[in-house]
Amino acid sequence: VGLDPVMRQEQMIQAFRDTEISLLISWGVSMELTKKVHRALGRSIPLLSAENCEDFRKYKHEKRDAYGEITAEQDIALIQYTSGSTGIPKAVALSQQNFFWASQSRKELLGLDGTNRILNVLSLAHSCGKSLLFDSLYLGFPLILGKGFLPPFLFLKLLQTYKPTIITGPPLLFHYLLKLKKRKDIIHSLSQHIAFLEVGLSPVSPCLIKHLREVFPQATVINRYGTTENAGAAALMSYPPGSELPCSPTLGQMKNLPQLRLVNPVKGENSGELQGEIVIRSGSVMCGYWSKNSQPQPNTGGEREFYTGDIGRVDEQGYLFPLGRKDDIVKIGGERVSLVEIEQFLSELDGMEEVAVICQLDVQLEATITAFFYGDLSLTEEKLRLACRKELPPYMHPNTYVKATVPLPKTNSGKIFKHEIKRMHSQLLN
Repeated sequence: VGLDPVMRQEQMIQAFRDTEISLLISWGVSMELTKKVHRALGRSIPLLSAENCEDFRKYKHEKRDAYGEITAEQDIALIQYTSGSTGIPKAVALSQQNFFWASQSRKELLGLDGTNRILNVLSLAHSCGKSLLFDSLYLGFPLILGKGFLPPFLFLKLLQTYKPTIITGPPLLFHYLLKLKKRKDIIHSLSQHIAFLEVGLSPVSPCLIKHLREVFPQATVINRYGTTENAGAAALMSYPPGSELPCSPTLGQMKNLPQLRLVNPVKGENSGELQGEIVIRSGSVMCGYWSKNSQPQPNTGGEREFYTGDIGRVDEQGYLFPLGRKDDIVKIGGERVSLVEIEQFLSELDGMEEVAVICQLDVQLEATITAFFYGDLSLTEEKLRLACRKELPPYMHPNTYVKATVPLPKTNSGKIFKHEIKRMHSQLLN
């Protein structure tokens, strides 16, 4: 069971109860937290320190007959908790097969081999961090572990010391990287070894992809789409050097994405377009959600389906565009509005670093759109309003703009934490 050290105490206690954890292995675990968990559970759980290899060997020797033989294809390898960015964290049961399938797909698409070196700044408690770890073990190349989101000068030192060929992370990480663009000597040095820039975990603006291409023309830029429930990545949109860049964020053409489909598609305003929920069908899809009263069975081979809760739109050329979660599609004045499309538009403005758009009811119970943003001093509410008036239909204009003086709140994986923003906004309204 992968536990994130920053999980709230009540969530961690619930995880211990649901999955009946019998041994805790940790590096620098808080003894106070351990005591609280013990008191809440009413039982003691053995604690092993990851810093003491002798403890591992002793425990393994004592328990050598306690576990059966591992069947790589079928056995459940991990119970991974979702980040909670879209709701209450869920316990996802993933099999050995799920990880093998996901790593093999990435190997075939990107041509990965033992000469690659991946830089990972994500916590190994996160599903994407674990998928990169499995890639390293399965494909036989080094995984460089950065300790979270490092200050820019430490991030640069990491790049120069270990010379990764692949950098994977959320958009924020690549905004850090782009701040080096005026240092031509550094960019030239990094360009000698960076072959892939893999952006994911949250919607990626075409503007970011364009800037990465300009600064690192030799690298393949990848837009990664996936969920915890499918072992990290369901689709990789690849932009090799010299290829055409998108005008809007896209996951690619549906004909090249056999693992994705839309369900309950409805025709949009343009009769040539379809919109519906994105469904993943793949051998990497989880066995199911784990709870104390419901333990899913291991995969017996083949593929499974997962309804993501994400809404997508397919245009006349067959390109799939993510529009956000079901909750991100709202009705304003009788019109269906994608909050993610508003975010994507605002994210393209010069000086914009982060933006989150939410919809809540005001005191008159009317649906109102609020845009929270963080960026350069030049960005003002009036500048954003003017840009929206020029480019967006009236029903897509935010009612309120809130400029943050610090970066927007995020989950441990680097995603903007909309639930926290909504909670803070509700407190302001009240």
